[in-house]
Amino acid sequence: MKKIKKLADELMPENYNLSPDSGQIEISARKVGRPNKRMTLHQKNLKITAAQIIYRNKNKQVEHQVVRINHLPTLNQVRLHTAQLQYPGEYVLKLTFTGGPDNLDALREADLTNISLREYFPSIDEPEAKKETSLKIS
Repeated sequence: MKKIKKLADELMPENYNLSPDSGQIEISARKVGRPNKRMTLHQKNLKITAAQIIYRNKNKQVEHQVVRINHLPTLNQVRLHTAQLQYPGEYVLKLTFTGGPDNLDALREADLTNISLREYFPSIDEPEAKKETSLKIS
């Protein structure tokens, strides 16, 4: 039987900085695993309209050009395809999106492990990814 691959096995978020008024989120994350040309996030009824991926290391920051944004509604996912290979390391994803609930009170007051983040913003919405993640709403 084939093992279902978890998104957190390739991208582990460390911090979400959500700006709901502008429909933007900045995600600091660590990419692990083999190099590839895409990053996958959970989303439910959201539309990502713009994306920027920045690789960070000690000496520099390099922007990876996003060439395609592929929404997969049946999987509740969105894939960001890039022109360059993405190697393991530290990344910042800056996304602009539409959709999601207007009222964020439940999100502000909830324990992240007990809420479906994918309904509010693009994220890695798996228990192991939420344990060490922080959320800032500005």
